[in-house]
Amino acid sequence: MLDSRWASIDAFAENNRDNILRDITRLVAVPSVEGTPEPGAPFGKGPRAALDKALEIAAELGLDTHNAEGYIGWAQTGPIADGQKYLATITHTDVVPEGNGWDADPYTVRVRDGWLLEENEEAWNDVPCRRLTVDQSGTQNGKIVSTVWLRQEDGTPLRGEISVEGEIILTAEFTSFAFYDTIDEQGNAP
Repeated sequence: MLDSRWASIDAFAENNRDNILRDITRLVAVPSVEGTPEPGAPFGKGPRAALDKALEIAAELGLDTHNAEGYIGWAQTGPIADGQKYLATITHTDVVPEGNGWDADPYTVRVRDGWLLEENEEAWNDVPCRRLTVDQSGTQNGKIVSTVWLRQEDGTPLRGEISVEGEIILTAEFTSFAFYDTIDEQGNAP
């Protein structure tokens, strides 16, 4: 049985969906690719503008905001006493360079069927599909991309992939009755 707090979190997200989407749209609109360091902007103007936007949104939500010379920023509900327990989350506001192949402005949020996604149409095994891609790249961990192909007709998942630096390290194929995967070519599959 799920804790009742989950229901309240779900209700909060649903009741605030438009505001959450508005704020995500405001953040995505900031081209925050690393640039030339400047005073107060150690990672360049773009990442600093994204940090400022995130802190602006946090302040609008009534949080106390802090900026450590453009290196990091944080927001909190109020002062934290010595020894007080608190919950912290970590995220980033910078992005990797846009690259090629976009079918729309990469700094404009697109919502399709209620999801925030990069979406393209392409066939997989001659089946018309909708390809959804999430770029999870980081500057230190390389280019990580997750992709799933959904049958256009009914949205049934057909295939999923995770690649690192362009090399597919995980594939998953779905059938009408089961799921099987291939982890790597060294035999580390079930």
